[in-house]
Amino acid sequence: MASGGNQKGARCGFYLKVVEEGEVGAGDRFEPVGQNPDGITVMALWHLAYRERDNLEGAKAALRLTSLGPEWRHLLASRLIKAGIPVE
Repeated sequence: MASGGNQKGARCGFYLKVVEEGEVGAGDRFEPVGQNPDGITVMALWHLAYRERDNLEGAKAALRLTSLGPEWRHLLASRLIKAGIPVE
């Protein structure tokens, strides 16, 4: 699973989603086309995954995000299932 960061240093990167296939070259601009309306940041997600393992309510909230990637989804869903909490 790609964690998106350094677990010891609590550093994480950012994620991009390809909206339209095409060519990208040096000097090309990237422009945001949207923002997560639920306001969860990559850092907050990282904390749920690696630092706040007992935060099951946070895991449930993150799993409601339609944009959540399969690796994150699997990690958080497994945690809920292990705790006996049904995954929505």
